[in-house]
Amino acid sequence: MQQLGLNAQQLGPFPPGGFPDFVFEPRGDFTSIFHTRPNPERSQNFQINENLTWTKGKHSMKFGFDVRMLHLITAWYSGSSPADDYGDFFFNGTYTGPFGNPASDMADFLLGVPYYTYVTHTPPRNIDGKTTHYYGYAADNFRATRRLTLDFGLRISRMAPLYDPINLTNFDPSVAGTGRVIISSDPRSLAATQLLWAEAVNACDSNGNLTKIFPTYTPSDPANCTPFLTSKQAGWPKQLRNVYTNFSPRFGFAYRPFADNKTVIRGGAGIFDVTTLGETFFSVAGIHDGFQGNFANAGFGSPDFFQFPNVLDPNPTNTGVGNQSFLTANQRNKKDPYSIEWNLSIERVIHGNTALRVSYIANRADQLGWAPDINQPLPTTAPYDVSNPNPKPFPQWVKVRMRSGGAISTYESMQAELVHKYSHGLTFQSTWTWAKNLTDRESWPRSGFDGENSGDTMNQYNLRGDYGDVGGTRKHRWITTMVDELPIGKGRFLLGNASGVLNGIVGGWRLSTIFLAQTGPYDTPFIFFDSTGNAIFGGFNRPDLAGNPNNIHHTRTQWWNPNVFACPGRAPGQDLQNNTLNCPTQDALGNPLPRAGRFGNAGVGSLVGPPTINLSLGPKTSNLRKGLS
Repeated sequence: MQQLGLNAQQLGPFPPGGFPDFVFEPRGDFTSIFHTRPNPERSQNFQINENLTWTKGKHSMKFGFDVRMLHLITAWYSGSSPADDYGDFFFNGTYTGPFGNPASDMADFLLGVPYYTYVTHTPPRNIDGKTTHYYGYAADNFRATRRLTLDFGLRISRMAPLYDPINLTNFDPSVAGTGRVIISSDPRSLAATQLLWAEAVNACDSNGNLTKIFPTYTPSDPANCTPFLTSKQAGWPKQLRNVYTNFSPRFGFAYRPFADNKTVIRGGAGIFDVTTLGETFFSVAGIHDGFQGNFANAGFGSPDFFQFPNVLDPNPTNTGVGNQSFLTANQRNKKDPYSIEWNLSIERVIHGNTALRVSYIANRADQLGWAPDINQPLPTTAPYDVSNPNPKPFPQWVKVRMRSGGAISTYESMQAELVHKYSHGLTFQSTWTWAKNLTDRESWPRSGFDGENSGDTMNQYNLRGDYGDVGGTRKHRWITTMVDELPIGKGRFLLGNASGVLNGIVGGWRLSTIFLAQTGPYDTPFIFFDSTGNAIFGGFNRPDLAGNPNNIHHTRTQWWNPNVFACPGRAPGQDLQNNTLNCPTQDALGNPLPRAGRFGNAGVGSLVGPPTINLSLGPKTSNLRKGLS
């Protein structure tokens, strides 16, 4: 980097192992030149646990504790810049022409005049999070009678978020209009603040925090600046999230109602919790102390023109006050997700090696993560040519996505399983499941699977409006597996006297079978049309639904009935053209229509896709080689 001679006052410092990103556009004519710095990733778990079992009379009791010290180190990357601290420089022939010509791109590069640059300043050290989790449990297995066994248990857990003393930043929505930005109280965290970031978010010099490190700093709009405080000054916990102690009781039983011991009734219920560490922790790491400035070069002779070794001008394109978003905030009182699970089963040996089990299995999960834009204004019925008159809760910000708890899911199923353990050359297992799985975490963009946190939510004011069927769960599912030894070969019903080569050819064959029949997956209709004036991405929405879209003669080209769909607030089929909804914003005379003031009422998972029927079978033998050898 020293040999390149780029302005070290504008770029860097440079962590070892990287190289600038030189991009030639249109891409493909020349390969970009860059090298992302290595990631010194480290994940360490130091664990201490102890368990004790005590048997007394009809009781078998267990006690234990578990302490886990977690340590995670990883590099901070901006996400949009492959080179980060080393800089990204874009060339497209603007200065030597013609535009987009590979030779012109190279000529601009040789002159050292990019038309656009990314100058990124990453945090002063890698993301370095530590935490300690504590668990304890007590359980009792009680043989109440010869036929009845009871199980009781309690699990206690305290799972604090990962703590990084330097790199944590969070958003506090308790202050109307601006919110507050909270950082770690460690002095190194404040010292790491990026000036460009503070200017971009119009941070207040709260308690003199910023003038301590930038003596001449003044917010551009002091009357509407965003308070900028350490966690100690704000009265927040050091992890920038509350820590909770969770109590999780469990109960179970097994009962043999008949003396023949061929029937067992089992049941149980319990609470199970889990912490959120990865995505939730990373989302608040490296915000106030890591910032990417974007710079558009000017023409030759302009005051804002720059040329290598200079890599920027005084006016970044992405630091305008009121144009910033806080996309990865964490709800301060976000609780650990947990599920309440319960089940009841009846098992019966029908004959010999054949048994039947019928079960009811259910759970409800609570405090699941979702990520609303808490800066979404209320819906409006104002005409389409008028902006939403309802104010944003935080007008100094564009979006404020808050990783929060409160989403739910429910699952209920009836299951029947017939099992035949190996006997007389036959083994099989046949299971049927009738299930209903609902959640409010699958709004965007349609039914799918989410991780710790869901994607953007359609309407922050009505999370339960997204409650619907989970895409991957089938209402009915029947699967049967079977292995059958064919009755051919030595000692079998057919050709029982075969030996040698003949037995090697015809003997020892097994037929393996897998049969699957299931109803179709659930999907969600959506449109891009802003009927509320507050739709995310300018129009993410769902249509109105007046009828069952699955009630139609299905063909390969037409699986759902398009005539039951409508633009929000309009009649079904009114705006349907070639099976596509074209939602109008004006009437036939060109006058603006009023918005519906609501999102479409089509439910999540209201579409049911094609069913699946699949049969896989095949013969296999291990005797052929033996018989021929």
